[in-house]
Amino acid sequence: MKDGIHLQVGSRAKVALVFSCPGQFEEKNGGPVKGKTGDNLKVVLDNIQGKSGFPEKLILEELRITNSWDGVLYKEKDNRTEAKLNTTEIYSERNLQRLEDELKDIEDVIICFGKKAFKALAKIKDKLPSDVIILESSHLSLQSLNRIIKKDVNDTLLTKGDPNNTALRLQVVSKKIIDQT
Repeated sequence: MKDGIHLQVGSRAKVALVFSCPGQFEEKNGGPVKGKTGDNLKVVLDNIQGKSGFPEKLILEELRITNSWDGVLYKEKDNRTEAKLNTTEIYSERNLQRLEDELKDIEDVIICFGKKAFKALAKIKDKLPSDVIILESSHLSLQSLNRIIKKDVNDTLLTKGDPNNTALRLQVVSKKIIDQT
């Protein structure tokens, strides 16, 4: 296993993060979770480290990061940004085997960022260590956060256009992750 656009092997096999598929920022920068999604991930990791069974320090470069689909997709190139949940893409035998191979040595927690990542993991969870915890989270793209999260952690409706909304939405994501452990 080696690092690539869809995969960061990391130096510790305790925590893995699974996203949907690499896009243009990942292609340009040669690794997973770049651009604004990567910035948002750093905030979430800061929020959850040391909480409810997570390691005291979650260092991004040490974590395993992969995608439910290893193909690069983005609107300008492919006219779509997501892989399909079918037997030729995410649910293909080759792809599920790749995902299993990339995650089979994870010891503690796998966080799935987005529905497609979670559904892909559901297909292989019986082949992963029985004591690994699989958590589901919203995808961390701004489009997904803005579409899904309308209230802060105190259940207060977010004010449209407020510059703090992304930080408030990331607090909600972090809390939901912690609450699943």
